[in-house]
Amino acid sequence: MSKTFEFQEQLKTLPLSNLDDAGQNFLNWVEPLLSKEQFTTTKDSLQNFMNKDGRILENKLEEWSKQNDGNWLAPLWSDMYLDIREPVAIDVNYFVKIITKDLKTKYSYSQIASVMIHKLMDIYESISNETFEPEKIRNTPICMAAYKKMFKATRVPKLTKDEYIVQEKTKQSHIVVFYQNQMFKINLTNENGEKYSSQIIMNTLNKLTEMSLKQSNIGVGIITTTNRDKAAVVLEDILSIEKNSKNFEILKNALFAVCIDEDSKDIYEFGKTLIGSNANNRYFDKNLQLILNKDGDFGFNLEHTGADAGSWITVINMVYQELGNIEEHLQNRSSKSADIEKIDWELSSEITKELHQIENEHNAKVNDIEFQTIHFQDFGSNTIKSLKYSPDAFLQLALQLAQYRTYGKLKSTYEAVATRIYRNGRTECTRPISTELLDFIKAFEDNNTDTRTLQNMMSDACQKQSSRVKDCLGSNGVERYFFALKNMYTLFANELNLDQLPEFFNDLGYQELTYSYISTSRIESKYFDLGGFGPVVPDGYGFWYNLLEKQIDMNLITRKSINGEKSQHFKNAIITSLNDLMKLASK
Repeated sequence: MSKTFEFQEQLKTLPLSNLDDAGQNFLNWVEPLLSKEQFTTTKDSLQNFMNKDGRILENKLEEWSKQNDGNWLAPLWSDMYLDIREPVAIDVNYFVKIITKDLKTKYSYSQIASVMIHKLMDIYESISNETFEPEKIRNTPICMAAYKKMFKATRVPKLTKDEYIVQEKTKQSHIVVFYQNQMFKINLTNENGEKYSSQIIMNTLNKLTEMSLKQSNIGVGIITTTNRDKAAVVLEDILSIEKNSKNFEILKNALFAVCIDEDSKDIYEFGKTLIGSNANNRYFDKNLQLILNKDGDFGFNLEHTGADAGSWITVINMVYQELGNIEEHLQNRSSKSADIEKIDWELSSEITKELHQIENEHNAKVNDIEFQTIHFQDFGSNTIKSLKYSPDAFLQLALQLAQYRTYGKLKSTYEAVATRIYRNGRTECTRPISTELLDFIKAFEDNNTDTRTLQNMMSDACQKQSSRVKDCLGSNGVERYFFALKNMYTLFANELNLDQLPEFFNDLGYQELTYSYISTSRIESKYFDLGGFGPVVPDGYGFWYNLLEKQIDMNLITRKSINGEKSQHFKNAIITSLNDLMKLASK
């Protein structure tokens, strides 16, 4: 009997809002982003939509919801990721770095890596056997469906829409290792399916890195750094050769990828290798890449289609905790090692030329990426809670105050809200900028409002943020509802006799609200000291934050060519804003 999915059928289906409620919430969300004239135009546009086309799409969505009673959003959201044409490297994938400062003074990188690989294999086995412990939030079971899509999974570029392939479990399991821009297959089990020990895995990694290898000039994984349509064309050319097609099957059947680099000079350089550099030694379409260097730095790059960060954090936490038992793993003194199979790709001169062009374009993009990392240690979530504020709402308020101080205005901000309390649930989106928040920021910056009033306004702004999160956890979300309506048009326009996309979706208000100038994600673990993802719009920011008990780690990622010195001002403004809000809250 399944343990992992024992609560799955008990989970509720995702509630479906209605156009009237979603429309009213939409107006509340968009108002602080628009001038009075723009807001009036948006209200008229929404009303026209609700009077005609919106009702047609609403009826179709209700029908769709009945046909997809497991979750009306799930198939649309999966397709959303696969429809993205931007490169997955930097633009879509995200990364986390784990803390190995003390570990690497005691153990070699191969010792640490072997324990992590062995634990990941154990986790995969437990998921496959359905003995993996089901997750709960405050004793409430949450959806475990994503775990079936996290290992042996690969995104495959295709024209207009990618595929996401999860391979079946086989008796033997293997990983692919990228080293010196070349690819190797290493079995994690013998021919009978018996798992190799950590010691055997360590011996094999040492054997590989001690081989006399000349670094390849180009790695086939570079195709995963370019536009998806372009990647599809190049990959099709590569796979037209039978040998390469067999290689690709090995890649797809791998549990995950391990990427071994040389040393990085500091945490920031290593962070760049996690998000996108050293791309010849990567394959960003693989579900999970364990990335490490010989100095003992470790991190993960994660492809987003199959699972969100919450599931991966659970897995990575388990892997990290296993490092506390590293001595037990090293008690086995076996000198055996697994076979190493070098995977050689046959690349024509035309394909090689194409790959080098992709490499040059990607390197320019990596060089344009700016990290503004903050390890804020003045206070953490404990202090914020002691003052009766939600730590998340407090931080989002500080972020918006910093945006206002840096740019003189507020642009829309995306914050993911996990909805795994529902069957096949993933995320909803809340937008933290409210009228209450904007009013507080203006009053706070004017310096003409008394302390008690400011405190009340600050409390109102934070409470509004928390209430929006609760709405998103229920049936009152805005973002995904309108996203689904738009998808009803895309999928069924002819059936519904709709000649063109309703004008509401082109309205300035809708465009402003859904333009994620700052895309934020709370990827949280006490075992991480860095994380992040690229901006999702050309002129924007990706903002990772980790709210710990006594500190807050953050990372702003943007494009230097667009935001230049502004990103440094933004970083400083976040630090100042956190302290300024704390002073106000503490009075």
